[in-house]
Amino acid sequence: MDKRGGLVAGDEKVGTYDIADSDEPDEGIPDFWLTAITNHDLLGEYVSERDAEVLSYLADVRVASLTGDEAGSFRLAFSFRDNPFFTNKVLEKTFYMENPDEIVPEKFVGCSIDWAAGKDTTVTVTKKKVGDKKSKGKGAVTINQTKPCDSFFNFFKTPVVPENPDDLSEEELEALQQQMDEDYEIATAFRESLVP
Repeated sequence: MDKRGGLVAGDEKVGTYDIADSDEPDEGIPDFWLTAITNHDLLGEYVSERDAEVLSYLADVRVASLTGDEAGSFRLAFSFRDNPFFTNKVLEKTFYMENPDEIVPEKFVGCSIDWAAGKDTTVTVTKKKVGDKKSKGKGAVTINQTKPCDSFFNFFKTPVVPENPDDLSEEELEALQQQMDEDYEIATAFRESLVP
């Protein structure tokens, strides 16, 4: 982390200053990235209450332009403090352009998130009793069913594009295109308006 990240996290001293709201010294900017993301017109729409809890541990966001054969491509890196939700220190998503003049990525590569048990904000878990209907509930077993749900952290998943797009139904193709459009909109918002 550089000076900016240190200032936001309160690790880097700015000098002596005080806001007349308390007797405590003012250090860092609490929940800086959470506040910036949730107050952004586009990005705030993607953040659920569960996501906000996780994003309160976000320490820094970086954009890196790639060079050489990958010129025009870029990577977003989200650095997190230790937290109870996942073990990753950094979550990344890279947007590869076919050539530097393109404005639409050729492919997106996300990362896997190592969620702690029961902390994954990209799914909802419901309990369901399953058993023999003839035994009227006796011997029923409760199982957990997971179902995907809306979450900011879906952004880090890599869209799966088949070799032959004709293998997808029209609905599947539209859903994939929507996911890719949303991912690129989110990346562009970070790149152009949130990350200096």
